[in-house]
Amino acid sequence: MPRIAAVIVAFDRDNLLERAIQSVKEQSQNIDLIIVVDNAGLESTQRLVESFGGMYVLGDKIFGSAGGFSLGLQTAFNLNFDWFWLLDDDGTPDTDCLHKLLTIGEGGVAQILSPLSVSVEQPHLTANIFYLGFRRVDSVHVIRKKKIRFGKVQFYNGVLLKRDVLAKIGYPKTILFMRGDEIDYYRRCKKHFRLALVTEALFFHPSSSPEYTINRRRFLSANVPSDPKKKYYQFRNRGYLIREYKLPLHLIFDVFRYSITFLVFRKLDWSGLIEWFKLMRMGLKKDLRPFT
Repeated sequence: MPRIAAVIVAFDRDNLLERAIQSVKEQSQNIDLIIVVDNAGLESTQRLVESFGGMYVLGDKIFGSAGGFSLGLQTAFNLNFDWFWLLDDDGTPDTDCLHKLLTIGEGGVAQILSPLSVSVEQPHLTANIFYLGFRRVDSVHVIRKKKIRFGKVQFYNGVLLKRDVLAKIGYPKTILFMRGDEIDYYRRCKKHFRLALVTEALFFHPSSSPEYTINRRRFLSANVPSDPKKKYYQFRNRGYLIREYKLPLHLIFDVFRYSITFLVFRKLDWSGLIEWFKLMRMGLKKDLRPFT
């Protein structure tokens, strides 16, 4: 039987973490170890993790999701697990989620498998937008018309990785901190391995919809976080990704849609547009200084 480790990154949300760990413990598929990386370093979190029989790993507030998952994956890899199941502390997988992923993975179809991330607020919609060709789609019904959609995984919400992936790719780039680190890891992985979205496996997660000025399905919709730190890393890292992976069309599209977002939908929000431009420019120059 394959040995499986679940890796969860937590930060000062014990109520959500408890729910996440409980959902992992209730999986129909046996999990050998739950590893929780605590970036807030709280004694209450350590007690909670250990009460469930999990392994508590002390992280740091400077880690972000990238550093947390990197540390958790390194810990699990060194313990010689075969599969690594990645979860945010604010998400909960369906009872059979891991079993459905592992069945496909053990069949050799893909080495990286993702469940369908569903909005906890509106379960008929996905938590994040999916791209099917040129369409932006968030209908669970539409996406589930195919049992497997190759290349459509979304890190880190319930993604299952085979050991071979870590041996080849390594770990998330800690310097990216969050909001873009998962996209970077996705792009690195897809160069060497087959990725599959298993639409029958479900992972429930808060929706990204509140961060969009207009309906996220519309062509010109743009994500603008209200939290300054999230905004900083999202815009900065977007510039970095465009530069790193040579995506000039993405840059042209972003200039157009963010100009429309701030000047039209946000009614001449010049300060917002200037902030976006400065952060994107930082990323394009690979200036990855941390948020202060």
